[in-house]
Amino acid sequence: MGYLDMKIEIERGLQWKGRNKRIESLMSRSVTTNNESSGPSDHSLGFKLKQPMHSCVIVEDRGEDQSMDLELYWAATKNNVDAFIDVLEQVSRKKEQSLSTIIFDQVSPMGNTLLHIAASFGNEETVGLIAYHFPPLIKKRNSEGDTALHVAARAGHELTRDVDWGNLLLRVKNEKGNIALHEALMNGHQVVAYYLIAVDPEVLYYLNNEGKSALFLAAEAGYLEFVMHILCDTVGIENTNERLKGKSPIHAAILKRNRGVLKALLKSEPRFVQLGDEEGRTPLHLAASLGHLEEVQYLLGRQSSGAVARDNNGLFPIHLASIKGHVDVVQALLQYWPDSRELLNCHGQNILHVAAKSGGLNMVSYILQTPELEKLINMRDKHGNTPLHLATMDWHPKIVSILTWDEKVDLKLVNNEGMTALDSAEYHMERMPSFRKRLTWTALKAAGAPRA
Repeated sequence: MGYLDMKIEIERGLQWKGRNKRIESLMSRSVTTNNESSGPSDHSLGFKLKQPMHSCVIVEDRGEDQSMDLELYWAATKNNVDAFIDVLEQVSRKKEQSLSTIIFDQVSPMGNTLLHIAASFGNEETVGLIAYHFPPLIKKRNSEGDTALHVAARAGHELTRDVDWGNLLLRVKNEKGNIALHEALMNGHQVVAYYLIAVDPEVLYYLNNEGKSALFLAAEAGYLEFVMHILCDTVGIENTNERLKGKSPIHAAILKRNRGVLKALLKSEPRFVQLGDEEGRTPLHLAASLGHLEEVQYLLGRQSSGAVARDNNGLFPIHLASIKGHVDVVQALLQYWPDSRELLNCHGQNILHVAAKSGGLNMVSYILQTPELEKLINMRDKHGNTPLHLATMDWHPKIVSILTWDEKVDLKLVNNEGMTALDSAEYHMERMPSFRKRLTWTALKAAGAPRA
């Protein structure tokens, strides 16, 4: 049931005539009660509250919230609007409180109003009743900054259609920066998300506190049809490229290995292949770091120049693959720039440098056994350090061992401080002795013996 249908049903439906009369009676009782006490009359307030929900009347602050009656809480969780009105009448008589006070001021320990609670349980008629007669509750937030719309979207209830939430409310963020659309997508409710976008397409461009847009969340979840729907909706919209900010949806698809989404995104928006994250890493950087060979090959096929793109730290995709020990990915990337001596990071380090520094034993072994990469073995970085120097200084004894026993490694090379790898080990041994460092020192000492 849509909003207009619900509104017409509440205003004209035979069942709703009796329900509305009971609510009006409770309001009249509240007027009498309040007239007997000091302070302003609630008559004008009662009139405002009876306006249809699209008016979203804002009333003045009525003071601190009251703890919710347990009877009202349970009534709001049940899908029985008549029983809910019964409890309203009982609580009103028992506490001699106005209906407006009961509805507006009572909240749960989490700060949820009765509208929040009814919405979270998908109780369509109760939500319609409260929103129609008490529209200010539509805008009220709980302790996490959620409106009732957030709660309904998170629970996946299609009663989001039953209230005129207004475009502004669709754009309201909670404490995590999520709008209702984010909550729907993060919890797997695509039908609700479709509706929210149809009501207000502008919400597509909103980012939460993590920089995630609706497109990112849909790509992350693998919602191929929804991704295509978003891309189709943004075609021809002015400044779309600039407005689709935040975390790259391509990164999300790669991270979750949603290959169908990845291909759909790049087919529709080829420019996405160049999008960087907060560290300046392209989709190829991410795929290489994760060791996702199929995605690496696909991305290289779309844009081979990505193989020589640096991130904010000066790293090529091949450096990240080398650090993580993804030999097959390194092999694939070398096909697009075979002269590995040119693939240096901002410190002048090649893939063997970074593998030795990070302790990547398999990667170091692969490079030592590959004749085409032999020229990397004794290369020095900007500080004059060879891969052996770095393995020594970062205390990777197994790396040190296979390097020192490889005849291609020149043990006598010195860095900019005039130190060999053995000098460096002894220097650090004097200052920070440890068991791991003694292993490194022992391995280097063994290098003085004749190699087998």
